Amino acid sequence: MELTAGMYALGCFAVLAALLVVIVLPSLGIALVLSIPVFKYYLRTIAPGLMQAYTYDMAVVLIAFVGVLIHRLRHPSARISMPAGFIFCWLLIVVLMWSRLSASHSPEYGFKKCLIFSIFNSLACLVCFIYLTSTVRAKRVLQMGFLIGIIATVGLGLFGRSLEEFVNTRTTWLGASPLGVADACVHMIIIAFCGWIAQHNLRRLVLLIVVLPLGIYAIIKTGTRGGILLPPVGMMAALWMFRRRIGLGKVAGGVLVVIVTVAAYGELVRPDMLSRFAGGMVDAGFRIRLELADITWKGFLQNPIIGNGTGDTAYQISGAGAEDYPHNHILEIANELGVFGLCAYLGLIGYGLRAAWRMSGRAYDGTEEKPVGVAAFACFVYHFLVGMKAGTFSAAYLMYFFLTLTILIDQLARVRLVARQQEEVTDPYLAEIRTYP
Repeated sequence: MELTAGMYALGCFAVLAALLVVIVLPSLGIALVLSIPVFKYYLRTIAPGLMQAYTYDMAVVLIAFVGVLIHRLRHPSARISMPAGFIFCWLLIVVLMWSRLSASHSPEYGFKKCLIFSIFNSLACLVCFIYLTSTVRAKRVLQMGFLIGIIATVGLGLFGRSLEEFVNTRTTWLGASPLGVADACVHMIIIAFCGWIAQHNLRRLVLLIVVLPLGIYAIIKTGTRGGILLPPVGMMAALWMFRRRIGLGKVAGGVLVVIVTVAAYGELVRPDMLSRFAGGMVDAGFRIRLELADITWKGFLQNPIIGNGTGDTAYQISGAGAEDYPHNHILEIANELGVFGLCAYLGLIGYGLRAAWRMSGRAYDGTEEKPVGVAAFACFVYHFLVGMKAGTFSAAYLMYFFLTLTILIDQLARVRLVARQQEEVTDPYLAEIRTYP
C-alpha cells in the first residue's frame, strides 16, 4: 500500500493521542506493551505501510517508555534496582550479539536479531523497571495482563476465524499469531489461579471457575499445544511457593474447579478441534524439533567457545536468506554466541530463580509482594518453557518482561522487610515485646 500524506498524518495523530493517554494513565502503557502480540497484526492491516516489521512494536514501547518515565518523575519510588550481575549478563549478551555478527552466514537476519534484543527487549524491561514504583504498581501490571487475557478470550470466542491452512484446528483473532493469543489467555489463567491461592475468599474461587474453562477452550481453539501442556508447570511452581497456605478449603475448592472445568470441556470442545493435540500431530512436531535441535547442536560443537555468529542458526537450518530458528532458546544462543553467551543467558534465568526461592520462604509470607511475585514468576516459567519449543531468544520479550517483574517484586519485598526489621530494632516498645517471656 502506497504511503500518503493523509496516512502519515493519521499515524502521527494516533501516536500523539496514545502518548497523551499514557502520560495520564501510565498503566495503559504497560497494557500496550503486553498486548503487542494480540493487536499488532490487525493494526498492520489498517496501515501496512506505516507498520512494517517491528515499527509497531517500537512505537508502542517508546510510547510506554515516555509515559512511565513521566510517571516516575512525578511519584516517589522505592529504592530498588536491578542486580548488577543481571545487568552485566544482559549487556554481555548484547555485546556478543553485535561482535559476532560479522561471523554469521546470515548477517541480515542477525542484524535484525541484534536490534530486537538490544533495543526493543531492553526497552520493554526498562519500562517495567521504571513503572514499578510500588507494590500497587506491580499489582496493576498483573491486572493489565489479566484484562488483556479476558479481551483475547472473549474476542476469540466471538470473532475468531480459522487459519486457511489449519481449518477447524487453529483459530485466531484480528489476524494475530495463535501463539500470541494463547499467551494472553495463559496469563489470565495463571493470574486468576495465583490470586485464588493467595486469598481466602469466594469471589476469587468463582472467578477461577469462570476463567479456567473459558481460557482452556480459547487455547484449544488456537491449536497451541504449549498453551495447554506448559501452564500447569508454572501453576505447580506457584503451589509450591504457597505450600504453607494450602489447607482443606483450598483442596476442596480445587476439586470443584476441576469438576466444573471437565464438565465445561465436554460441552464446549468438539472432537475436530483436537486434531493438533492428537498423537500423530504431536509426534510430527516432536520429530521436527528433534531434527532442528540436532542441527543446532552440531553447529554448536563446531565452535563452542565463541559461537558461529548471530543469525547463523537460520543459515544452518534453511540456507542463506532464511529467518529460521531451532525452537529452542538455549541451543540457539549456545550455537550463535558460544559458551559465554549461554552462561550469560543462564545467569539471567538464575536471578529469576533466586528471587522465586526467596519469595517461597517464610519471611515473605503475609507480605503484599508475595502474591504478585508468585504470579509473575509463574508467567515467567511458562514463557521460559515455551522457549524450549518455540520462537527465538532474541524476540522472547514477554519472558524477559516477566523475569524482570519477578526480580523487581523481590527487590520491593526485601526493601520492605529490611525497613520493618530496622523499625523493630529502633522501636523500644517492639523490642520489649520481643524480649517479653
